[in-house]
Amino acid sequence: MKVYSYDEFAKLIRRDIDFITEKYDKQGFVFWSKRDNTFVICYNTYYPFYSIRWTLMHELSHVFLGHATKTNVLKLHSKNNKLFEVEAEAFTKYILCPHTVLSYCKILEISEIMYVCGVDKNIALKKSVSLKKGKNNITDLENLVIKQFNVFIKNYIKYRKKGT
Repeated sequence: MKVYSYDEFAKLIRRDIDFITEKYDKQGFVFWSKRDNTFVICYNTYYPFYSIRWTLMHELSHVFLGHATKTNVLKLHSKNNKLFEVEAEAFTKYILCPHTVLSYCKILEISEIMYVCGVDKNIALKKSVSLKKGKNNITDLENLVIKQFNVFIKNYIKYRKKGT
């Protein structure tokens, strides 16, 4: 996989950034490069760090979920990809703001979610509301996530106890 900023990609295709934002997307996009035989993700550096992070994960989500393939070019701005966008957004939120980890660490407040997960206020607000609803039925997949984040969870809980 290759990743280019819009500045880098603009130089590569000998166009300007306005062309890229008009033809593709304002924040980022993914496509299969026949020339390089790999996926290429392009992102706009003129956004805050947390937006770039979200965009990169969102575009990776399209690849992981099978939306972007060697033969299927995502049709940006089309009504046909609304489901793909919803799925990619949900996957991105799950990866960047893992519900079970936040719940175990008792990270419920918007500012803390923003800080720990590196997401914007809108995402953190939605996650905070979801966490405060207190859905506690843990699936097998979530148990695996807990195991994967076990060291982080223990250290965060220790850190939190020292701070109070």
